[in-house]
Amino acid sequence: MTKTLQKAAFLCITGAAALYLRAVPASAATVTGENPIGGISVALDQYYEQLDFTADEVDTTELLSVEIIIPENIAIAHVDKHLNIRKEPTTDSSIVGILPKDAYCIVESVEDGWAKIESGDVSGYASTEYLYMGDEAAAIAREVGSVVALVQGTGLRVRMEPSTEAGIITHVSTGEELEVLDDMIVNKNDAVAKTWVKVQLDGETTGYVSSDYVELTYSWLKATEVKELDSSVSGLRSRMVEFAKQYVGLDYVWGGNSLTTGVDCSGFVLAIYKNFGITGLPRVSRDIAVSSRGTSISLSEAKPGDLVFYGVTSTGYIDHVAMYIGNNQVIHASGRKTGVKISSVTYRTPLKVVRFIND
Repeated sequence: MTKTLQKAAFLCITGAAALYLRAVPASAATVTGENPIGGISVALDQYYEQLDFTADEVDTTELLSVEIIIPENIAIAHVDKHLNIRKEPTTDSSIVGILPKDAYCIVESVEDGWAKIESGDVSGYASTEYLYMGDEAAAIAREVGSVVALVQGTGLRVRMEPSTEAGIITHVSTGEELEVLDDMIVNKNDAVAKTWVKVQLDGETTGYVSSDYVELTYSWLKATEVKELDSSVSGLRSRMVEFAKQYVGLDYVWGGNSLTTGVDCSGFVLAIYKNFGITGLPRVSRDIAVSSRGTSISLSEAKPGDLVFYGVTSTGYIDHVAMYIGNNQVIHASGRKTGVKISSVTYRTPLKVVRFIND
């Protein structure tokens, strides 16, 4: 246990901000059952029959708590959904990135109401009218950040329980950040004697990752790069993508269908489709995936507007849906912390791609 504590004490640098960890996240339970509603991620009880953990078989230890150091030039997005980052300091300039609400950026300079900023892989300009800055930003940064597990190496398996014998939920790509839900865990019955971290996936699904393959850090949401669509993309598909991007930062709401008050994963893609006259699809993500109205295609064939499905790799059980927006990206209602966001299409392992648009 001493080595575990020592490892937790060494935290990485997030973006341009050097900081230390001071938080013990609250725990959250995985939703189980056989009758999911909306796009909620659900794990079937049968997945857990192979495992029978008791309190005597699992130990937990708190993450170390030390002072958070907030850089003086941090700013936080002061918007309801998201803030556009532009190539030049003018509203006529092209959009190069999207900064979600409560996301952070580092301010390099300010002039005439525009801040030159950097967030994640995106650099550009944002109106200072929509940024918390200075002491106010520092105070808010302490409230909206969270402890994350930054995936290292060649990627990471997320398991159903803290054991190398447990089923694999999905594979997460290098560089992805998973929200940490619980203290570090030691499973006494695991022959490999690894330590684990409980993390949040999409929707309500939780899983466990080995602490050997992640770095624990304190992090904020970051900007997403906006990439132009290929000129060959049809007008309908292009309009669907532009319409969907308006809702980056929209709240995640379990069972939600509203592009005003909140959506879950299937509620979001169905609302986008409805806006373009595509209706009558099932409400649950796994039912949409097998709808007779769709055509299964390979990921390499995906076009903007096609739907990408994710789930439990070891069983093929689908629990999440996103819309492909081109350039190897998807847009989806991910979870309560991030709401609607843009991710790499392979941020976790895609299980199926379905086309409902005939053009």
